[in-house]
Amino acid sequence: MYRRLQEFVGKNYDATYSAKVKMAFGTFVEKDRKEKKVKLPAAGAKNVFLVGKERLTEGKYVVDMQRSDYDELFETIDVNEMVVLETLVKGEQYAVDQIVETGLQANDKLKVNAQGKLEKDATGADAIAVYIGEYMDAGHKLHAIEIL
Repeated sequence: MYRRLQEFVGKNYDATYSAKVKMAFGTFVEKDRKEKKVKLPAAGAKNVFLVGKERLTEGKYVVDMQRSDYDELFETIDVNEMVVLETLVKGEQYAVDQIVETGLQANDKLKVNAQGKLEKDATGADAIAVYIGEYMDAGHKLHAIEIL
């Protein structure tokens, strides 16, 4: 899951890719331009995107219009499912759950690991974001970050 806290209005979102592997909404991914799929990134990758998808109910769930954004139906992106990619721009702030939270403190630099999660970057050499702190969203704990 991710929430936009401060973003630039008018950005383009790329909806022309599908998922190469099963992943969570809000995973940090890289594009495989040859296959037109998104994949989990290499550790320390900097050219990454936040992955999302349209929150549409399907099949037997169509009649159930009042589903939480945190419902498993919306939180899981299946293999070959079409995704929406959010480009990260310096200065934007997000609240994310795809993060290794052990030992995080405000102002820690964050890099992407091979599972598509943010983690503390001890040297700052591969950092793409800085940690702001915890963020509560309707009873769900997320972590606020600012893009570098």
